[in-house]
Amino acid sequence: MCSHSIRDKLKMISKEFYRTAIHEAGHACASWTEGCRLVHTKINESGEGETLTTHPVHKILHTIDWKNGTLKSFLNCLLVGPAAELFSDGKMGREFPPHLDDDVLTAWQYVKSRGWRAPPDFTCADFFVYWGGPARLFVVSYNREIRLLANKLILQKKMSGQEVAIFLESIFKTMPLKALKHDQHKG
Repeated sequence: MCSHSIRDKLKMISKEFYRTAIHEAGHACASWTEGCRLVHTKINESGEGETLTTHPVHKILHTIDWKNGTLKSFLNCLLVGPAAELFSDGKMGREFPPHLDDDVLTAWQYVKSRGWRAPPDFTCADFFVYWGGPARLFVVSYNREIRLLANKLILQKKMSGQEVAIFLESIFKTMPLKALKHDQHKG
C-alpha cells in the first residue's frame, strides 16, 4: 500500500473541487470574522459545498439594518465565497461565471428588499462589481487564511463551526477587530 503525503493528496484533487473548497472557506472566514456562529462548512465528493450559520436566511432578511452595518456584514459573508473563487482563478474583474450567481442573487434580493433599485440592464456581474468591493478586499487581505482553511476542508470534507473557529484562531496572525465579536455570540 502506498502512503501519500498531504501535499500529494492536495495535488490529486480536481480544479473544480479546489474552487469549491476555496469558495466555502471564503464564506466560513468571512462569517467567523463578522461574528456569525458557524454550524459547519463542508464539501462532498461531487464537489458541492455548504457553509451554514445559525442565522437562517429568512431571519436575516428581517433584521438587516442599513445604518448599523448589518447589511454590509451580511453581504460580505455572502459575497466573499464568489470573490475567493474568482481570486483563486486570477479573475477579480467583470469575468463572472454563471455558477456563482446563487450567492450574488441572494445578496441582490436582500438589497432590493430594502429599497435599492438597480438599473434595468443590471446583471449579477454588475451587482458584484457594485456591492462586492469589501468582499474582494477581504479576500485579498485574508487570502492565506482562506487557502489554509480550504486545504484543511479538502482533507476533512466537513468541519464543525467550532473546528473552523479553532483553526482560524490558530492561523490568524492578528485577529481582525470584528473577530473579537465572535466571543459575544457563544452561549
